[in-house]
Amino acid sequence: MQVDDNRLNSIISTQLEIARMDLNLPSIMELIARRTQELCFADGATVEIAGDNELFELAATGLATPYLRMRFPLTSGLSTRCVHTGEPQNCLDIESDEHVNREVCRKVGVRSLLLVPLLYSECQVIGVLKVVSARVGAFTEPEVQTLKLMAGLASATMIKIYDVQDRQNQPTHNEPLHEQIDTRLDPRTIELIKTNLALTMELDRRVRLEEELRASLAKEQKSHEISTQFVSRISHDLRTPLTSIQSSSDLLRYYSDRFSAEKKLEIFERINRSVRNLTGLLNDVVLIDQAGSGKLQFQPEAFFLTDFCKEFAAEFEAQALAESGQSLGFTCEADPGCVVLDKKLIRQMLSHLLSNAARYGIAPGVIELNLAYQADTIVLRVTDQGIGIPLKDQARVFDVFYRGSNFSNIQGSGLGLAIVRQCVELHKGTITFESIEGQGTTFTVKLPRTQF
Repeated sequence: MQVDDNRLNSIISTQLEIARMDLNLPSIMELIARRTQELCFADGATVEIAGDNELFELAATGLATPYLRMRFPLTSGLSTRCVHTGEPQNCLDIESDEHVNREVCRKVGVRSLLLVPLLYSECQVIGVLKVVSARVGAFTEPEVQTLKLMAGLASATMIKIYDVQDRQNQPTHNEPLHEQIDTRLDPRTIELIKTNLALTMELDRRVRLEEELRASLAKEQKSHEISTQFVSRISHDLRTPLTSIQSSSDLLRYYSDRFSAEKKLEIFERINRSVRNLTGLLNDVVLIDQAGSGKLQFQPEAFFLTDFCKEFAAEFEAQALAESGQSLGFTCEADPGCVVLDKKLIRQMLSHLLSNAARYGIAPGVIELNLAYQADTIVLRVTDQGIGIPLKDQARVFDVFYRGSNFSNIQGSGLGLAIVRQCVELHKGTITFESIEGQGTTFTVKLPRTQF
């Protein structure tokens, strides 16, 4: 049967949706007509119920809507032919098909039609499921098979509604239909429909299981990719400071007697700086691991954020910007005094935002750290005048190990912004950014002032 997976899944979803609906035949048939129109890429659809001498249009969508609830004599037309033969009818063009009621089709702009019978048993037809299109030759074999499946769903639903209402001794929502069904039902047909429903439910269960397996596989593949990136990135970032430490210690070992005290202090400082870089990198790895496993703790405490930021900015400028040719400006709008935040996480946040601003900034240049207090929000902004983030990279800047395409010549682990986001989320805050390549970047962190 030529029905693709997407259509089949949609038909199954429609059946599950019907199972959750009230037993209201017109409402369910309207859903079937609407979904049939979508699946067949049609311009309209109808569900027509056949009586002894007429067709009743129970549900209609699109171009077929003007004839909703109307009755047509069961004497001519494609619907009549479909009911009498029990076979699908595919009209490629109304202007060249003698069985079509051209006057009716022309009024609503229909050029092609496809119909399949609604069957209650192999030889018993109770109605027609039809799709129409304003295009010539709109329907092919895949649409025929799709329409047959939807017709089977419509028939099964009618039987289920009748069966339930008959057992409850309640009148149906459409009395003429009740009378027609009453003379056509037989236990064998009902049993076949029940079997079909059970098989469809089993198919749906297997489809959902397959989707779960695919999702699990995708997650496993993603985990493997992250692990591979971790090994590659960390080994590279560890190698640089270790190489610096090794070369500096070799200089002191073999040429210490030739160096002045000042030169020795310079080499020692280089070693200390490399050790700090190693320590910082390892701390970042531990923090990312804790965040991923849910072990990163949020421990708020009362402190003076303005003083903290001012001291941190001065410390950062003295240590990290001393040789970069950049400067750091700190501004604060108002000062409410004490706030309740996690001081360690705030330090991590500021450290990575300012380090990124320095790393990707330009010299001479100014990095700006701004602190503002609003009614219920603390706002931190870090602005640089650096190389900016390319538009194509902006959607992934917070991903672990991801680095922008214009960062290849600049050292970095790709962990900083991922850590910042974790710190912000633990505070139940938000982080956004604005960046123009070649002009700079501004990161904005908003944290709630009241904590739990």
